[in-house]
Amino acid sequence: MEFSAFPVCKSGMSFNNAHSFLRYMDRLHTGLGWACEMIDVKGDIMAEDRTLRHEHLELWQWNPAFWDVMSYIPEYAYTDANGENHIYDEMWTGNWWWDVQARLPDGAVVMLVILSLDKTTLSQFSGDKKLLPVYLTIGNISKDVRCQVLVHATMLIGYLPVSKLKCFQKKSWSLARYHLFHHAMSLLLCPLADAGHHGREMVCADGYIHQVHPILTMYIMDFPEQCLVACNKESQCPHCLVQSNKCGLHAVFDPFWKELPFTNIFTCLTSDILHQLHKGVFHDHLVQWCMPIVAMTQYPGLCHFKKGISLVSQWTGTEHKEMQRVFVSLLVDVVEDHILMVACSLLDFIYYVQLHQHMDTTLTVMEESLKTFHDHKHILIELEVCKDFNVLKIHSMQHYISSIHTLGSADGYNTEHPK
Repeated sequence: MEFSAFPVCKSGMSFNNAHSFLRYMDRLHTGLGWACEMIDVKGDIMAEDRTLRHEHLELWQWNPAFWDVMSYIPEYAYTDANGENHIYDEMWTGNWWWDVQARLPDGAVVMLVILSLDKTTLSQFSGDKKLLPVYLTIGNISKDVRCQVLVHATMLIGYLPVSKLKCFQKKSWSLARYHLFHHAMSLLLCPLADAGHHGREMVCADGYIHQVHPILTMYIMDFPEQCLVACNKESQCPHCLVQSNKCGLHAVFDPFWKELPFTNIFTCLTSDILHQLHKGVFHDHLVQWCMPIVAMTQYPGLCHFKKGISLVSQWTGTEHKEMQRVFVSLLVDVVEDHILMVACSLLDFIYYVQLHQHMDTTLTVMEESLKTFHDHKHILIELEVCKDFNVLKIHSMQHYISSIHTLGSADGYNTEHPK
């Protein structure tokens, strides 16, 4: 037969050979993960070596990532049966999720989108080129798991451009920088707007299909980037209202969060233990107030700064914590009682903030510690240690309790994790 005489008919398929067909198959949604476990089955037939014959069989079982550390609904947790002492730890124990859940249809699942941002230098050998990487994770995953690097619960979703914008005049450069940031973020987060409003059907880690609404819940970043997001000047608090007689905002009329549903961007800007408390309140202020009149003393089991603390070139969270452990003991019998009270109250506040689990009682003690500091801080002005307390990092301490009420304990949104 002459096969070449037959006409070639096009099937209209999206592949023309086995290789391209398999490539298309690989692109299909794979659903949940599976894991293989080997089972050793021993029979009752004797082998030649006088042992029972056996077979190795494969057991394939559903093995989705994070299935045992995910939450799909908000919860109220209490330490007592009467519900008088509220527990705040994971994001699903905070008030924010309850408020948003009440505004969604029955059965809807909120995906708590957490973004983090930290300016990164590309290379020491390529000038001062920098990028702003944006990372994404979700608050439905337990904070103990999602903050671990090796579990890969956080993914990189984009790099925002960083430019000197030499095409703008000096007087308009700052505003142009804000516009560029918000335009880039709006392009990056465009899919969140419609999905947050109407939801998307997704196969979740529990094996069921849920109507999921991804909603921006937290944006973890340093203070300068917080000001970029909130469109306020760096001399103003991004959480507080601006007085009408002060110009504290930039004229950004289309911020990226404008179209995001159920998102209060000023609630999303979380407190920052590393920069606000460890580096700011403790190192930049409390230590500087007291350092001229104290000397280091060595204690067994504690970090000893042999060359003093003024020569430490780079302070990390570890150095700050080590210094905080011995700081009060250095002040005893050296400074006045009022100064000792100031130091104790600030350190008490810093230590309470770092608790992995809060209750109404611990938040009350935190509030009392802050009040004690304000009651005794006048001694620092009288001794001419400082001129005033018009410092944003000290001001930010008043927002921690409300943030914990809303989003859970502060260790879940510490900027140490993105770094």
